[in-house]
This record gives sequence, structure tokens and C-alpha cells, in this order.
Amino acid sequence: MEQWQKNLYVMVAVQFVMMAGVNIVVPFLPLFVGHLVTAGPAVVRSWSGLLIAIHSLFAALLSPVWGSLSDRWGRKPMVVRACLAVAVCTFLMGYAQNVYQLLVLRILQGCFSGFSAAALTLVASQTEETKLGYALGLLQTGQVLGVLVGPLLGGLLADLFSYRDTFRVTGLMSLAAGIAVILLVKERFTAKEEEGRAHFLQELAACWHLPIIQVMFVVLFFTQLSIRMVEPIMSLFVESLVSGEALVATVTGLVFSVTGLAQFLSLPVIARKSDSWGYRRVLIICLLGGAMAYFPQALVGSITALLAFRFIYGLFLGGTVPMINALIGLLTPAEHRGQVYGLTSSAFFLGGFIGPLTGGFLAAHLGFLPVFFFISALLVINTVLVIKKVPQSA
Repeated sequence: MEQWQKNLYVMVAVQFVMMAGVNIVVPFLPLFVGHLVTAGPAVVRSWSGLLIAIHSLFAALLSPVWGSLSDRWGRKPMVVRACLAVAVCTFLMGYAQNVYQLLVLRILQGCFSGFSAAALTLVASQTEETKLGYALGLLQTGQVLGVLVGPLLGGLLADLFSYRDTFRVTGLMSLAAGIAVILLVKERFTAKEEEGRAHFLQELAACWHLPIIQVMFVVLFFTQLSIRMVEPIMSLFVESLVSGEALVATVTGLVFSVTGLAQFLSLPVIARKSDSWGYRRVLIICLLGGAMAYFPQALVGSITALLAFRFIYGLFLGGTVPMINALIGLLTPAEHRGQVYGLTSSAFFLGGFIGPLTGGFLAAHLGFLPVFFFISALLVINTVLVIKKVPQSA
């Protein structure tokens, strides 16, 4: 087995652990907030929303900095730094005595983590270019599996032990992931001479002014925006389709899970085919297929129909982000991939921050249906952008 393959398999496992860790915490975070504040449900909901969103905001602001440093110091140190930052912050959350301490730790975690961008850059920089689609698709599989398993594991740990113990266990999981990277990942990296090298802000500006990077920034932002917009309204939409309030939470979880399952099933196939079909072609198919599967969700009259269209949407969604990242890697010089992935990760986090706010605002003022139509339109716009702006050779 070649070294790039060993690195890839280790990073897929680490990606799974880290994403599971993130999703262990988030589902019960509002319940933990309820133990820290004595105010009513409205205050708990407000604090919960702030604590979840604030991480993405600060991660978006700092991702370009960490990306630039990875090009100077190496990609492996940035992955280790991210794992250790998540480990320390999450572990300390188990000792938070009030929501203000929890808020500070969430902000610090957003500032100093940036794991996904660091892992992406490491894998992309150590993988043969002809295998980039396969490698990034497999890395995304680890992420999707972590998203699926995390909430289940979080609920189990919280029920068996306590919220505080679950934070501590999650922190130790991230620490173990960081140690695995230190011991098992071998990076080929040669730092450039610092003498005569531009300041990292100048380098970031130069990367940003590459037209293809601006296009991919917008495409990734719209993609993440479309993914996250539906989150605040899905349970309410499900409630309008089912009879019996007790089933709403369970059915909503099933609606999200079936999308994740479809991603998990389609990702390996898409990843294998993308290197021969071309990343641009596969991305166009995934975006257009996702748009066509999203539009009918607004018109369904039953949970069965909603589940069917969410599954179809998930099959196409599975290839979207990996193909965007593969195109970015293909069209970017190897020595600047850290900076570029840092920039584009900001688009990912901004979409994660703005998406739920936009979805909630549209639903509050216009109802559920325009949200689904708007998401479908975003995916169509993305398709047009890729067709018009991404080179056909990609």
C-alpha cells in the first residue's frame, strides 16, 4: 500500500471520529443550556441558537488564516492543532458553570479548530492528482458516517452518563484522533524560503483574485446555504404532514437520516467514477439532480413522499461537496492549496451560519413552500455557474 493511501485511510477514520464528536454534542446542547439558565423556554432557545451558530461564524473568519499557515508550516501540524483545540474546548465544556463560559468555549473552538479544511488540505496535498476525486469522496464518506452516528452516540452517552460526562468523553475522542494523526500520518512537505515571501494577507488576496477561486467560493457558499436553510423549519414542515405530535421529533430525525444514508451509499460510487468522468461533469449532474429532487418536496402530501424525495436528493448531494473540493484542488497550484481551501472553507462556514437564519426568516414571512423553491433555485444557479465559469477540461 502506498503512503498516500495509508494517509487517506487514517484521515477517513479521523474524520469520522471528529465529525461524530461534533454531532454528539450539538443535539443535546439545548438541553444542557436548560440546566445552566433559569429563564423560560424562549431564552433557552435563543442561547441554544447562538451557541450553535457562533462556532461557524468564527470558524469562517479564521479559516483563511489557518489555511495560509498550513502552506508555511505543513498541513499535518494544522490537523493536529485542530484536533487538540477541539479536544480541549469540548472537554472544558463539561465543566462550564454558566452559559457565558460555554459561549467563550464555543467561540474559542470556532477560532482554533478548522479541522475539516486542515484535513481536506492534507489529503489533497498528499494524493496523486488522478486519484483526487476518489480520495476526497472517501474523506467525505467518513464525514457523512460521523454525522449519522454522532447523534445516536450522543443520545446514548447522555442517557447512560450525563451531559457533562458526554462532553468529556467527546473531548477524549478528539484527543485520540490527534494522537492517531501524529503517529500514523506521514506528510511530504517542504517549506518555502521565508525570505522574500509575501505576507500571508497578501498571499490570501492574490489567491482570492484568481477568478476560478471566486466562482468556487460562491458555488460552495450556495451549496452549504441550500443544505442548512431547511434545518430550522423541517420539524415544523413534518408537523404539518403527520397526525400526532409525539411522532414529529422521530419523523424529523428520520427525514434527515435518510438523506445522510443516501449520501453514504452514493459517495463511494461517485468518488470512483469522478476521476474518469471528470469532476465538472459529475458536479453538474449532482447539482441539477439535487435541484430536481428538492422542488417536489414543497408539494408532497405525505411523509412517505417526503422521505422518497429526501433520499433521491441525498444520492445527488453525496457528490456535490467532494466534487467542488476536487475541482478546487485540481485548479489550484499545490503550494497554495492550504490558503485556497482555507478561503473556500470560509464559504462553507458562512453558508452554515447564514443558511438557518435565511430559512427561518423566509418561512416566518412567506411560509414553507418558498423555502424549498428558493433552495431549488440556488442549486440551478450553481449549475449555471459551473457550466459557464468552470473550464470544460476540469
